[in-house]
Amino acid sequence: MKKQFLTAILGLCILAGAVRGADNLAKSFVRPPDSARPWVYWFWLNGNITREGITADLEAMKRVGIGGVLIMEVDQGAPLGPAAFMSLPWRELFKHAVAEAKRLGLEVNMNDDAGWNGSGGPWIKPEQSMQKVVWTETNLTGPSRKGMSVSKKPSMACPAPRSARATCGPSSRRSSTAANLAFKCRAWPRAMIRPTEL
Repeated sequence: MKKQFLTAILGLCILAGAVRGADNLAKSFVRPPDSARPWVYWFWLNGNITREGITADLEAMKRVGIGGVLIMEVDQGAPLGPAAFMSLPWRELFKHAVAEAKRLGLEVNMNDDAGWNGSGGPWIKPEQSMQKVVWTETNLTGPSRKGMSVSKKPSMACPAPRSARATCGPSSRRSSTAANLAFKCRAWPRAMIRPTEL
């Protein structure tokens, strides 16, 4: 009898916990916790930012349930604003954004994008800049001891933003051979040479 009573009490406790858990789930669905709020990209266009604009943006985001922002300083052809990236005024505005976000209960992160105005510039040496691996293929019929030169270079677009394309010509394109690979294809009686260019 005692066992049955304890089993019944335990069953009621489990049932009550399940009901409470379902109730909490329903409430959390109607009013999600802060950890479930979505984040948004927040593009700062080429230094065209102000304290008032930052506050207005963050308050609007809070009002509609946004949980955080990922700041991306981009240029996208916009004229340079009064707060050039990483200048003293820009850093003061960034501090203001972080303080305002904290006041509103929002989170802030920042992304430095390759090739956009936050991570590119004259201080980046060409050998440290963005690169692309390309290749060519040459099929040979053999066996043969014929010497050959692998000089055909693939065509490459010059990776430069619109504003710098005038200076981006054949002389600014660099390439170097990373490897020459030759192997015999068993399906065909010929070898393939694949020079890989950077």
